Amino acid sequence: AIAPQQWLGFPILALAAYWTVRCSQVARCRGAAAQQLLLAQQPVYARLLSEAKAAHAAEQEAARVAYDDAEALRARLRAIETSEDADLASSVLEVELSNEDLPVAIAFDIHFDGLHRVLLAIDLPGYAAIPESNTLVTKTGKLSERPMAIRDRSALYRDVCAGIVLRLVHETYRVLPFVQKVTAQGLAERPIHAAGEAR
Repeated sequence: AIAPQQWLGFPILALAAYWTVRCSQVARCRGAAAQQLLLAQQPVYARLLSEAKAAHAAEQEAARVAYDDAEALRARLRAIETSEDADLASSVLEVELSNEDLPVAIAFDIHFDGLHRVLLAIDLPGYAAIPESNTLVTKTGKLSERPMAIRDRSALYRDVCAGIVLRLVHETYRVLPFVQKVTAQGLAERPIHAAGEAR
């Protein structure tokens, strides 16, 4: 909601500071000199007051426009099943999935077949995204790195890929509850182990 009419923000603080300084100058003056100083500063005070009011009005107008835009978007989202606006659904889903806190950065594409079926084309991370060593804290509180077994590294890679897919599918159903089917596609690397480890 739009904030009530109040004088807030930097312009008002600057005006108050300016007037405080001027008042202290007046206190040091005597008689006619004080009156002349006050008269000379009235136009400056009026200008600063006008600028502060204009800045506040602009902030209120910007807040009103942002609120109206948000309300219009919420109305479109509520009517999305009726309007069958797949473009809007795709935009909302893309924003939500992009904000997911995933263990590695990934890219994905969203394709709608109608409004109730979604295809997620996911660019899964490569095997190199999995570290080659484990970092442990010893009993003395020191950090220690130990090479990760090839089998453990491969298992962790599979878990990461599966976790990413399941997380994105789950979020699709959460964000768009009217979706009936989500298909996820992505290619994961298959590590080939020879002497040592190779890809």
